[in-house]
Amino acid sequence: MKILRIIGLLFLFMVSVNGVGHTAINPVIDLEVHALEHSEVPKLVVVKFHADWCGSCKAMGPVVTDLTNKLDGQSVLFTQLDFTNNSTKHQSFLLASVLGIDDVVVNNEGTGFLLVIDGKTKQVKATPTRHQTVKEMTKVIADLL
Repeated sequence: MKILRIIGLLFLFMVSVNGVGHTAINPVIDLEVHALEHSEVPKLVVVKFHADWCGSCKAMGPVVTDLTNKLDGQSVLFTQLDFTNNSTKHQSFLLASVLGIDDVVVNNEGTGFLLVIDGKTKQVKATPTRHQTVKEMTKVIADLL
């Protein structure tokens, strides 16, 4: 993760230098640098395992939206891995690798469920399914925070 921050900072520095060699003042770039320098690792990562053809996935769509709204402002990253076709599978494996959860993804085949993963240790803490209510899922996640 630190290497990505360093690469991002170097890129932003190169972009912000004008042709004369002086640093240009650019508030957007300054905000991006500040965000990179002060970014935090989310306490939890909630990953939806999705495929367009999956009935459980379709049922979980509004539930995930509700969860996202109820936990707004908390240290929770919501993301989705899409296993609909080969292209989306490939992108999902790349995203899982960037998030540092590629081992978890490889060991959890199937769709239509959520994984609640510790943001630092990358360990699975819970596996909510469509059989739980939004209230039950919210409690599970809130208790892990």
